[in-house]
Amino acid sequence: MKHIYYAFRKALTLFLVSKGQHRELDLQRSLLAAVEDSIGSKQFRQLFRLDGEDVLNNGMYSCAWYVSNILAGLRLIGSTHGTVESTVKDLKNSGWVEDGFSHLAPGTVFVWEEVQFPEDDRPHKHIGFYTGNNSAVSMNYKDGIPLKHHATFEETRKIQNVFWNPDFDR
Repeated sequence: MKHIYYAFRKALTLFLVSKGQHRELDLQRSLLAAVEDSIGSKQFRQLFRLDGEDVLNNGMYSCAWYVSNILAGLRLIGSTHGTVESTVKDLKNSGWVEDGFSHLAPGTVFVWEEVQFPEDDRPHKHIGFYTGNNSAVSMNYKDGIPLKHHATFEETRKIQNVFWNPDFDR
């Protein structure tokens, strides 16, 4: 009987998320749990075009795919994305507020400045989640997995944009 209760609660939660009825859910806590649970996952490494090309290059370009998958799964943005630019556009369209560092709390989404990868011919922006205590989780482009790290990569990468979801303030 206990397993039926838990199955019902899980189904209800998924229904509420799918219908956008977020009043019943602690979205900030749920987001942080999903982020922490994703650390080390190989799930976000590959996305294939019809011609067989892996557009994420085995995780090298997966940061937006990673962030948008977690946010879209909780219905905090509209859909998944393959680029930082389209993810940022969706964040803004979905009610996230770009507010500098005035709302620096766990669950904040960071966009870091562009850097040049030694293995690539063009610079890339980077996106990830702030988890508190000067830590963030984002895709490691070399290993193709989400990792926890210092929020500014030990002062080597500047945070360019900070996005906060006002629903987290409830």
